[in-house]
Amino acid sequence: MKKNYFLTIAIAAILVGCRSSKTYSDIMNEFRSENGAEYFSVPTALLKIGTAAIPKSDGGKLARSISAVRVLDLSDCSQSVRNRFLNRIADANDEGYEPFVQTNEKDEQTRVLMRVDDEYVREILIASADRADCQMVQIKGKIRLEDVQQIVDENIDKIK
Repeated sequence: MKKNYFLTIAIAAILVGCRSSKTYSDIMNEFRSENGAEYFSVPTALLKIGTAAIPKSDGGKLARSISAVRVLDLSDCSQSVRNRFLNRIADANDEGYEPFVQTNEKDEQTRVLMRVDDEYVREILIASADRADCQMVQIKGKIRLEDVQQIVDENIDKIK
């Protein structure tokens, strides 16, 4: 009887642990229907039309390698929603992502993560949350690493 009791507790603990560690897509899907949330997804066809006019010299090559963009903004949501989002970001599952920029403070979480496959960035995820503003941007595509590095190099002075 004791074995069954401890086995049940162990299984419950494992299930709770697995459920609490969500992916960033899960977090975006969870919060996009909250009151005050602003969510949009740019369809691939619209991206192709919009990027066709951008010259290669102005980042058009990089822009054309993007296949999907999703944006979530919770700035107009209640404080309790923003607090939940902040906690979810802090506990999110980063498996499969490589950190590019990351800050972890008590009341602020910022992550810029990339999912890299061979010589390409398949996904860039930007998640920023504090008590006042909460946003998440997910960019998917087949972006060459050298193109990302070029954009960073060209804009590093603006960041500093």
